[in-house]
Amino acid sequence: MANDDEFDPIEYFLNPKEPAQKRYEALRAYFLESLTQKEAAKRAGYSLPTFQSLVSNFQNQKIDFFVKPQYGPNRRQISDFIQKRVVSLRKSDQSVYDIKDILSKEGFDTSIQTINRIIRDEGFAKLPRRSKEELGLTKKNTLLPPISTAIDFEQLESHKFEC
Repeated sequence: MANDDEFDPIEYFLNPKEPAQKRYEALRAYFLESLTQKEAAKRAGYSLPTFQSLVSNFQNQKIDFFVKPQYGPNRRQISDFIQKRVVSLRKSDQSVYDIKDILSKEGFDTSIQTINRIIRDEGFAKLPRRSKEELGLTKKNTLLPPISTAIDFEQLESHKFEC
């Protein structure tokens, strides 16, 4: 279509440029304006046999003028394996983020939103918030080394004297 300053709506309908619009306007003139086939064909620039074929195809529903919307899939695009794996991991009290990490290590790229949706659809409640210690973080949000544990200095002192 031309730029908006040059667009003439009346011209658009009177002299269609696109083949589908040309067919539509010719058929519309024939069926709604009561033009004869010969008159409608002449107005649209069709030969009479071509227009007669167009009318026949239209009446037999072989012509679609308007694009029908395409809807997304009716079913979730996640495999049954991933679904079962997410449920299994959640049953072992893994958080959504833990599940995402585990699945990533197993070679499956699954979004947090998908994992949340699966968990919600399966009826799981949200897990209670874990403390930084439970998450393995220090007060400054750095990861604790896996072998670190809290030291009980009182117990150390008592062992010192027993040795």
